[in-house]
Amino acid sequence: MTQTRRQFLASVAGATAAGTLARHSTDASTATPVETTTAQATAAWPMYAGDLANTGYVETTGPTTDVGPAWEYDTGGQVTAGAAVADGTVYVTSHAGAVAALDTEDGTERWRFEVDSEVKTTPAVVDGILYVGTQSGLVYAVNTENGEEVWRFGTGDYVTSSPAVTDGTAYVGSKDGNVYAIETEDGTERWRFETEFWIRSSPAVADGVVYTGSDNGNLYAIDAETGEQLWEFPVSTRGVASSPAVVDGTVYIGGMDQRLYAVDAADGSGVWWFDTAGVISAAPAVADGTVYVTSRGHRVYGVDAAEGTERWSFDTGRQISAAPAVADGVVYVGSESEAVYGIDAAEGTELWSMDTTRPVSAAPAVVDGTVYIGTESGALYALEDGFASAAPATGGDDGADDGGGAGPTESPSPFEDLSYLAVPLTVASVVTAIAGGYYTLTRVGAFDSVDSASEVFGDEADTDEPAATESEPATTESTDETTTDSAPEAPTKSSQLWQLIVDDVTNRAGETKTRAIEDFVVTKHLDRDTLSAPVLVYEIESVRDEPARVRLTEPLISADGDTNPLGDSWELTDDELVFETVVDPGETVTTLVGRPDCPAEHADDLLKKPTVSVDPVSR
Repeated sequence: MTQTRRQFLASVAGATAAGTLARHSTDASTATPVETTTAQATAAWPMYAGDLANTGYVETTGPTTDVGPAWEYDTGGQVTAGAAVADGTVYVTSHAGAVAALDTEDGTERWRFEVDSEVKTTPAVVDGILYVGTQSGLVYAVNTENGEEVWRFGTGDYVTSSPAVTDGTAYVGSKDGNVYAIETEDGTERWRFETEFWIRSSPAVADGVVYTGSDNGNLYAIDAETGEQLWEFPVSTRGVASSPAVVDGTVYIGGMDQRLYAVDAADGSGVWWFDTAGVISAAPAVADGTVYVTSRGHRVYGVDAAEGTERWSFDTGRQISAAPAVADGVVYVGSESEAVYGIDAAEGTELWSMDTTRPVSAAPAVVDGTVYIGTESGALYALEDGFASAAPATGGDDGADDGGGAGPTESPSPFEDLSYLAVPLTVASVVTAIAGGYYTLTRVGAFDSVDSASEVFGDEADTDEPAATESEPATTESTDETTTDSAPEAPTKSSQLWQLIVDDVTNRAGETKTRAIEDFVVTKHLDRDTLSAPVLVYEIESVRDEPARVRLTEPLISADGDTNPLGDSWELTDDELVFETVVDPGETVTTLVGRPDCPAEHADDLLKKPTVSVDPVSR
């Protein structure tokens, strides 16, 4: 039985998995040992995390010395998803709204398949057909020989879940809350499994079972043939963005609660959990008795697969949002420190690193001595031995000065290349453009965080929208001879930009907290790393039967210095921040606010329960 939103209201305050599992650290090992073997050998990297089970491991060689790009390809948009590699072709997606097929030898383009929205998923390539999900909510099947569409399948919302494909069925999650089983032959629906909360997790398939996480906080095991639930495991009330990895009867998955879990695949019982001190948003990799997991706490961890104890950790200096890959004793990973790393899988020491000049939030694919990885500059690199052209990024492992790890690389000057910030500045959108422009620059790594939030938005944050001029009249004549001073129905460029910022903060949020308050589900997404001031996105979802005016009240953390909220529709009243809006039945309203009043050491306070008051309204 799936959980409805109203059921969630009654259970959201219940116990989480942490209450039923033993916490494991380096001196605790009470779990029953689980014999863990490596994944089946493969000559390709045909889908997310390398295979159906999301193990992130292949029996192949990878680069180890003097590593650099043998070639690179410009996709024309940010690359935030891993590539797929099969039959001498690498397939890469981008925010430019395309899938490109490239020759693995020299990166020449074989074909390019254009879609009408951003693509943030890793394609799956099986039997000459490529399957990929898009931000428009569509899943496409494309012929890998000529790049022509075979069929398309529509879901109800964004698809950021990468498909898993086997035995004539493609399994994929959608932000409409469903996992879909789609016939690969004709693109028809076999079944759907409802969780009614966003699904960002990419499914893993093993032994006739589909495993996936949901933003309702659960890990599900679903019968691959019938779509019936076999069991569910409560990972975190903050939600699950991570994808599961399944090896030898154990499911490994991370939660927004900053923990890695091992769950028995047979009955969904907990085996152990491990604290990573950072949100886990991607699948762990599993090889040779070790689980390798990344976190937004900057680190890669090597964890004993049987006991859940730490073997080592490696600090990249900035958050990591993508899955690692393991091949031939090396862990490969990209980081928002603007570098790609090769780490010794046994010792956790750096073998090499390469500066990419832009954040890396895409997972690597490793095939036949080459690492294929994209960056937020839009470049896809083919990294091989003997192509190093610059000194690697350096730093300290675990904060030490022994040169054994790597810290954040120095960001380029913001004045070197601003061509990617082509934001139209209209009079009515100057404040949004300033805010969005700075956020975009910081997002791609052009700036480090500044000392004061006022340096980000300046005094313009309090500037009122100017009155209409003769060239921009406030009153227009419509075809039915009525007049209005309202904005046009079509979204403005500034509103589109602001929505991009809201979506970006939501995707980058290191911590998320969901609560049920007054017949509303209120979710906070906190990004504390991009700017010097923490930034939050609130999602306010109504489960009421009538419209209501909702008032959110948040106390100031500190009254010293700049206390003006930086965002849309938030007001400062005495010592509180206030947001008001009318929410229709079933509607979700999203708002963003920066918190210059909050010192970094008190950012955890921002995830506390807000004060919510509700007044019914008539329409």
